[in-house]
Amino acid sequence: MDATLNGVVPTANINAVTSLDVSWNNINDLTGIQDFTALTTLRCFQNQLTSIDITQNTVV
Repeated sequence: MDATLNGVVPTANINAVTSLDVSWNNINDLTGIQDFTALTTLRCFQNQLTSIDITQNTVV
């Protein structure tokens, strides 16, 4: 697992992540998801999300 500092993960630690599963974690905000520039799969089922902006996640 990547090290965090005050709940923040440095971009250098996430820019190669291609798949992320945050399902069932009681998350209500995915601010910062745009920093996962290599992300091709995002699973976020059963959370408290009302919207998500993935317009900056352009890798297909």
